[in-house]
Amino acid sequence: MNTIIVNWKFAWQNSFFRRLLLTTLLFFIVLVWAYPLFFDFIEHRQGYSMQDPIVNYLQARDNSIFIFSILWLCVALQIWLLKDKPQQTLSFLLSYLIINLTRIVTIYFVPLNPPSNLIPLQDPLSNYFYGTTFITKDLFYSGHTAIILLIGFTTQHRLLRTFFVIAASFIGFMVLSNHVHYTIDVIAAPFFVVLAIVLSKKIINNKIANERE
Repeated sequence: MNTIIVNWKFAWQNSFFRRLLLTTLLFFIVLVWAYPLFFDFIEHRQGYSMQDPIVNYLQARDNSIFIFSILWLCVALQIWLLKDKPQQTLSFLLSYLIINLTRIVTIYFVPLNPPSNLIPLQDPLSNYFYGTTFITKDLFYSGHTAIILLIGFTTQHRLLRTFFVIAASFIGFMVLSNHVHYTIDVIAAPFFVVLAIVLSKKIINNKIANERE
């Protein structure tokens, strides 16, 4: 516990860290407010339906318990891993913010109707932030897959990285089996995760360079 407090106190004394962390958290607060409005908008617009042979082949099953058990287990592990690492926490939060922002852009510009035989995912916490019982048109790209991949790609523990990547693969398969995503939504997720990580590093590095000038 002392190490956690000391590390965070030391990091907080750095004006660059403090400003970027507060800015990132402010953006998250704005997203929490804006998400219900955005998802209500996309849910009521007409999109395009895709023919997905993989999803059509999979018998629709409700995998909510498995999906969110894995999801929240991975999130809990990530919190534990980052508890005494403020700089890594900032980098992770910034990457996750970029993922949320890019999903807003991709969902807006790629209007899709959900696959047939969709089974709604049941997770009270996520659904609360989405603003309605369940959103069916937040499709491209898969946020559930992306968050686990982000955890896996940013962890420094090799064994846990393998675990997270495998967990993300299971999540990707199960959202397809639930018929809540198309295959392209899952396949695209790792590319956007890598983009988010690269952009977050550039932002942090540019801020550090500016601070030194």
